[in-house]
Amino acid sequence: GGGGAGGAAGPSSAPGSPSVLRPEIFVIGLQEFVDLTAKNLLSQDDRRRKETQATLAATLRQVHGEDYVPVCAEQMFGLVLLVFVRPWLAEHVRGVTARSCACGFGSDSLGVKAGNKGGVSVRLDVFGASLCIVNTHLPAGQSHPEERNATYWEVLKGLEQAFGQARGGPHPPPLSHELCVWLGDLNYRLEQPNELVRRAVADASAADQAAGGGGAAGGSGAAAGNGAAARWAGLMRHDQLKLAQRSALAFADFVEAPVCFPPTYKYDAGTNHYDTSEKQRTPSWTDRVLWRASAQSGSTSGGSTVQSLAYTCTQQVLVSDHKPVSAVLLWNPPSASSSSSASAPLDQHAP
Repeated sequence: GGGGAGGAAGPSSAPGSPSVLRPEIFVIGLQEFVDLTAKNLLSQDDRRRKETQATLAATLRQVHGEDYVPVCAEQMFGLVLLVFVRPWLAEHVRGVTARSCACGFGSDSLGVKAGNKGGVSVRLDVFGASLCIVNTHLPAGQSHPEERNATYWEVLKGLEQAFGQARGGPHPPPLSHELCVWLGDLNYRLEQPNELVRRAVADASAADQAAGGGGAAGGSGAAAGNGAAARWAGLMRHDQLKLAQRSALAFADFVEAPVCFPPTYKYDAGTNHYDTSEKQRTPSWTDRVLWRASAQSGSTSGGSTVQSLAYTCTQQVLVSDHKPVSAVLLWNPPSASSSSSASAPLDQHAP
């Protein structure tokens, strides 16, 4: 399965760990959390999600030295969205509402979908500034990006209706929040021959290692990251997500930090080797973290409202045929109270 995370983070004040980023908000999105079986489709057992949530809380405590407060634990079939905030911030969080939009198998005419694809989302207000987080698993397959584009719009429409009808609402649509962070297994592929892609990936990975390994672990905030992004730029020109954005077919106003790491899919599980099965799938960046600041929040391109502090891929994780992606975003919403620590570093993850 895939997974991803994101959050807002500032320099940690923990003694002895000046380089550790302590996120104010920690988000993790998982896809294919359970196997695609009829039993799992018909009955949702939340025990595994609760175990995962408890493990994450313990890990945050171990790494950052305080008990993060859970504000959201939403699951729809194989999609899971977990959100934690630092204790001091919890009292400034209001209007938490989680909703999902089921897509995939089913009937459009009956309006019934299984939810093997789709999105889960949470919206909340932090110091009066509105934040929406969306975790999605879009349709797979190399040759049908239009299905992914259509599902993006289907999720947006479904969440707009769900937020509008929510108790304590109506809440604004996802894209009307001051910040919308969208993460997950978006499943967009590279529009290039498999052999060419694999050769280009090998060349860029070798150049990353020669330059100090910046690309393998990711990191788009430093000069080394900028060099890595340049090495991957040739392939990214053929990325279906970038093509959809340029054509305004999906994610048109979303921003993504420069990609400085190898394609995250598809690996032989348990290895760092790309697919050696009969299908020999073309390596692609299926797992992404993007954001969109609303017009009233200011410019999304100049870094005045949202700044990317890191955008990384973890090659050491071997349990999946995807590699997990994470991002650290610094969000400074104009509408937030000017009281202490109104800036929110956002730490997002999406394997």
